[in-house]
Amino acid sequence: KFTNLLEIKQLSNNKSIKAGFTEKFCTFSKELRDYLNSIKQLESIQLDSKEKELTLLDLVKLDAEEYIDKDGAIRALEFIRDEMNKIKLEKELIQLFELQIVFLEENKIIPCIEIVANWLKKNKNEFFAKLTYEIEFDHETGFEDEVLSGFELEFDTPFKAISIEINRLFPNLMCYQCNIVFLISKRLIRFFYFITNYNDESWEEKSLNERDIQWVTDELKIANTEAIKTSIENIVYMISERIHKDLKFKFTLDNEDSFIVNNDDDLPF
Repeated sequence: KFTNLLEIKQLSNNKSIKAGFTEKFCTFSKELRDYLNSIKQLESIQLDSKEKELTLLDLVKLDAEEYIDKDGAIRALEFIRDEMNKIKLEKELIQLFELQIVFLEENKIIPCIEIVANWLKKNKNEFFAKLTYEIEFDHETGFEDEVLSGFELEFDTPFKAISIEINRLFPNLMCYQCNIVFLISKRLIRFFYFITNYNDESWEEKSLNERDIQWVTDELKIANTEAIKTSIENIVYMISERIHKDLKFKFTLDNEDSFIVNNDDDLPF
């Protein structure tokens, strides 16, 4: 009984073996030779099929697999909801923070949403969305201006944005917020997201730090659930990296300050 028929097959085809041609390395039964020949025939058939040109119908069918209908888009969003509800911070951070995930019916309350709208305006795309504008009064000129304010999806969805609150469990830590919006077409979904911290205004009040908001975007084929899962994992990784960066900065500085104070205390005067 052979545990690796591929090695046997390679041995029978190898002409650079150093032993003499009259020397027998192993004995091949008729059944084994027939089996190896059948493998060669199968490989030949597979090679021929790869080299065969695809018809127009084949190309259309292959491309159609990447498209979804409206119900498929709803299912994709429900899949995203399920995956988002599963996310957790890594073990070390779970002891310091807790997550609160909210699925929003409107995206207009997301800070700096006009930046995403501006991307939508400037980039040629196939997404089902329309730009929204609002009227602002210009006190310098005395005129009203129509300014880009956001965007709306052009079909009903279970939710239009996701907000993740990262709440501290200790008073010497910061709280954070991660927001996610998306655009959808028949073939693609594009995520836009950011994470930023809160600034404490008092013991009871805190405000979101909008000055440091930096949007990140990721475009995927909406029918590819594995790609969607990976993108969500990347968002969670970004959250963890931001928190780790802030913690490292804070407590490294604290340690350095403590070290300096200790040196001062050790002076003889």
